[in-house]
Amino acid sequence: MVELINFEEVLQKLKEHEIVATKQNGVVTFCSYNDGMVRCKQLHSTYKLPWKMFIELFSKETFYLYEKQNDEGINLEKDIEYYTWREKYQ
Repeated sequence: MVELINFEEVLQKLKEHEIVATKQNGVVTFCSYNDGMVRCKQLHSTYKLPWKMFIELFSKETFYLYEKQNDEGINLEKDIEYYTWREKYQ
């Protein structure tokens, strides 16, 4: 994850519908923006905050841009080769 330099950058990324994350006291919070509300998701809870309240509560935190990881471990060509081979010898 890429660290966001300042809170203005966090707000801009949220407006661009990106997901940002922060860690407080060992708890990771993922945040996204939709319909004027910031949705915050933790391991065991999810809540929505108005924009202003999000700024008040999180403006001093360090945020990171969440980047979805590609599942590069699956190779479709090798899968096809494996299942072709498997069917041939069963």
